[in-house]
Amino acid sequence: MDACITLFAIAICVTLAIVCAILVHRLKNKYSEITKLENELLSQTEQKNLYEKRLGAVKIYEDILINSIPGIFCVTDEFGKVIKFNRRYDEITKSVAGNTTNYNIFNILPEKSQYLINQKIKDAFQSKCHFNVESLVVGSSDQQIHYLFTVSPFVFEDKKYLVVIGFDILLDKQAESERSQSEERLRLAAESTGLGTWYWDLVTGEFYWSDRGSAILGQEPDALKDYYSSFSCVHPDDKERVNLAVMAALDTVKQLEYNTEFRVIWPDNSVHWVSACGKGYFEEIDGKLRAMRMHGICLDITQRKIIDEAFRKSVQKHWSLFAVEPDALILFDKQTLRILEANNSALELYGYDHIDFLSFDIFSICVCKDRLNVLFQKLESDTRCMVESLHKKRDGRIIPVEVSGCKFELNEREVVYLSIRDIADRKAMERELVEARKDLEKKVQLRTYELTAANTELQAEIVKHKMVKKELEINENKLLALSAELSMAEDKERRRIASELHDDIGQNLAISYIKLDSLLLSSIPHPCTAAVEEIKGFIAYSIQKVRSLTSQLSPPLLYQIGFTAVIRWLGETYRNDYGSCVEILGDVVRKELGEEIALTLFQIIRELLINITKHAAAKNSSILIAKEKDKIIITIVDDGIGFDISNIGTNDGFGLFNIQQRIKYLGGQIFFDSTIGKGTKITISAPLFLVEKE
Repeated sequence: MDACITLFAIAICVTLAIVCAILVHRLKNKYSEITKLENELLSQTEQKNLYEKRLGAVKIYEDILINSIPGIFCVTDEFGKVIKFNRRYDEITKSVAGNTTNYNIFNILPEKSQYLINQKIKDAFQSKCHFNVESLVVGSSDQQIHYLFTVSPFVFEDKKYLVVIGFDILLDKQAESERSQSEERLRLAAESTGLGTWYWDLVTGEFYWSDRGSAILGQEPDALKDYYSSFSCVHPDDKERVNLAVMAALDTVKQLEYNTEFRVIWPDNSVHWVSACGKGYFEEIDGKLRAMRMHGICLDITQRKIIDEAFRKSVQKHWSLFAVEPDALILFDKQTLRILEANNSALELYGYDHIDFLSFDIFSICVCKDRLNVLFQKLESDTRCMVESLHKKRDGRIIPVEVSGCKFELNEREVVYLSIRDIADRKAMERELVEARKDLEKKVQLRTYELTAANTELQAEIVKHKMVKKELEINENKLLALSAELSMAEDKERRRIASELHDDIGQNLAISYIKLDSLLLSSIPHPCTAAVEEIKGFIAYSIQKVRSLTSQLSPPLLYQIGFTAVIRWLGETYRNDYGSCVEILGDVVRKELGEEIALTLFQIIRELLINITKHAAAKNSSILIAKEKDKIIITIVDDGIGFDISNIGTNDGFGLFNIQQRIKYLGGQIFFDSTIGKGTKITISAPLFLVEKE
């Protein structure tokens, strides 16, 4: 029972909890709706305030806008009652009607304009189009001012309204009046000088000629309305030239000045000359430059042409001699500067035909007018002179020229004769030479820099080379000293060996020889007597060889009887051994030579005699010994096959090179003089005593 009650209580609690949750959820939803309604109400209030603020700003901007208009602005009903107006309208109205708010547009207009404008307003509402009208406006102090009004009708909520805008055109009227007066003065000035004026509107095609301009073409005023009717008056032979000149003046790239002379045919078929010049005017439309109009003047030059033609005929009598000149030749009147004649070279140089060119003055082709003035000044003091200048060709190109001029009188007129030469190529070459010179200077500077750097490196190399050379000389001296020491050591060794051969082996052989000889002299016969005799012969031969070997190793005569004697002994030895004739000549040198000098010279002479015997195939040779002060001079000459002395120092001449080094160590010199097939001469110069070296 308690359990059922507990379950029932739990169920009731759960139900109550669910009901509470539902109630809380509904309360939250209601609260959200109330909050949303409050926010919407607050938003509407803010939007209303914002709208009122914006409306106020729009009104302010509207007032600023209409008050910024420099003229009159107002909005009226169909009867002219003013509803909205700007400050300028208020100022004019107050000055007319006093300080009142009952404004009407007709209050500021004269009576004769009110009816006209009222009628135009009615027509405007019917046609729904705006209209413009000029009228006087009564200002302060009854001053009447010219205004241009623009009236625009519109309908709003079945009511008719007018927007009226007016601007003061008094200044425009004054400017127009001044322009009319200026044009009238210009027309009178042009007519007084015989000039005609013309104007071509390229947009509308309208062509205007002044009365004088029409008369120059032989036409009635206002008879020529467009370009083609005007162009029809031009002589057929000149039409192409005139048309090309016009097209060049209207070319958006070239924009050349229109300046030409041509013939026109009058209605009575008479031919007249006209000089015309003008200029095209251009405007940029949609990013492209376009020709809009063209203005110019014209002049009747028929009489001048007749005079020039008569003068030209007299000139041509003399001019025919210069027509074929390669330089451009031009003749012009010094007073009028008109070109009277030009040869074919001038026409080719400037690109004109003969008729066109004769219609110009000299300034038409001369760009540097100051240079032409310099020419005139020089001609005042001299009949001939020369200047450089710049001239313009027909295509607009500027070329440098050299102008030579002279003046003279012809038919009582002072004329100037010009010889003109195109120097464009020369100027180009001069520029190239200048550039080449600059380039050369740069290269010279660069080369100088490189040579300086190379010289610096070379100086460093020279210093380094000198140091290496010095080291080599030191090493060479050490090597020569070592070689001399080795040679002396070798000589000492030779002397020791020779001494041992002489004192030991030689003595033993001599004793053996004596004992064998004593044995043979005894009276006791012996069966080996023949063998002992043979042994005795071998021992005698050995004794001879030992003595010879001892002499070759270290000749005792060198230390006993002197240098010349030992050289004679050496010559006899070679004569006996090899059959070669060796002649010893010169001074007798005994013990004046130092030991090292004598030994070295002896060994060198012995080597040279061996070379003569082995390689020179000489039959005769001579050795000349001479003593000069503190030197000994030895000259060795043979009649052998000779040799190429350039091979000394190579593998073929290393022995001679070794001899050179040994002589050099002694402080002496050796010279070789040899010709292939003509023998050899060797000269040795050495000091008597060896000088000690550091």
